[in-house]
Amino acid sequence: MIRKNLRYIVDAKDTAANPQLKSLIASNFPGRYPITSSRDHKYIFVMYDFDANYINAVPIKSRKSCELVRGFKECYGTLKKNGLAFRLLRLDKEVSKELIASIENNDLVYQLASPGDHRLNDAERAIQTFKAHFITIRSGADPDFPGNCWNLLMEQAVSAYTRIYGALDFNKTPLTPEGCKVIVHHRIDDRGR
Repeated sequence: MIRKNLRYIVDAKDTAANPQLKSLIASNFPGRYPITSSRDHKYIFVMYDFDANYINAVPIKSRKSCELVRGFKECYGTLKKNGLAFRLLRLDKEVSKELIASIENNDLVYQLASPGDHRLNDAERAIQTFKAHFITIRSGADPDFPGNCWNLLMEQAVSAYTRIYGALDFNKTPLTPEGCKVIVHHRIDDRGR
């Protein structure tokens, strides 16, 4: 028997050879973030890669066309830079002519979700997962961590890091939980006098 409800992760180069890959990405926006960031970000642009199960999010300042295009280019650029290829982008009904032009310039076919039908856009579930993860990051931050610096935590909130960027070498990049205080030892020779 063939197993059902399994996702197979394969390089995007094998998309044509592997019909299980959908080459699908989806994007959407959660509601307005309750705190305006120190860099005037008020919203989050979320993009979901169906095949890699990768959720990427970037802060944007508004829902104006130029910011939507910037959010799309930043998220999609990350995926393309890492060798992934796509055919279809599913969007919420909130789009602009500039965003559509940017999507078409990247040789993507797009589908708009019909009003009230949240099941068509795969980004809806990705937004729920992202929100839960981001709330966990914010809850684990030091109480003195400034609330208006939430946009600085976005890069660490991505999922499926290894699939997109490759294995992280913890010896080269020591990590701590986001927003936590860290004690750093500076040698006497390295300290400013």
